Amino acid sequence: MTRELADTGTGPTQVKIADGELIARTLAGETRAFDELMLRYRDRVYRLAYHMLWNEQEADDAAQEVFVRAYCHLKKFRGDSGFFTWLYRIAKNVVYTQAKKSGRRREIARLAHRRFLLQGRPAPTPEAYAERGELRELIRDGLRSLEPKQQEVLVLRGIEGLDNDEVARVLNVPVGTVKSRFFRAQENLRQWFEAHEPSRQEGQA
Repeated sequence: MTRELADTGTGPTQVKIADGELIARTLAGETRAFDELMLRYRDRVYRLAYHMLWNEQEADDAAQEVFVRAYCHLKKFRGDSGFFTWLYRIAKNVVYTQAKKSGRRREIARLAHRRFLLQGRPAPTPEAYAERGELRELIRDGLRSLEPKQQEVLVLRGIEGLDNDEVARVLNVPVGTVKSRFFRAQENLRQWFEAHEPSRQEGQA
């Protein structure tokens, strides 16, 4: 997020303000500073909520609740980790509460790229599927077959692009646990896709 600082006559000068400074300004009573934090991270928070709830309205409601809680508890942010890591912990709790209220299973991303999920193994040609929607459904069903803890690691690693250390801080687990969950998730997905690929099922028919 950028912000106008001055007009020198040749156009506004813009600079990205650090999260820490925006937090300090918010705590000092500058509400616009928190607005900028929200604009900076709202898409990522919404994306997490949507990938777990699979409903646009519920995801939007959850994202708003995340920022309300973040604003109310901003004084508790100690800076031991990045602001986004702290925000993600809040988002995780809000989303899981929302999922329980709606009676949904925790779900994962619908458009996660299969090549990422099946690292090291070439994906079938597009001709193997009648429609692109069929591939999306196959991916979605495969992801749903995973345990919730494996799902959340895939959301953070595969969709949000966090590294192992960042995921560990978000989930409050050791880095080794993140690595093992991610590895097991990939292996389970490989096995699931091998068993459910249309070409394989047709050959067994």
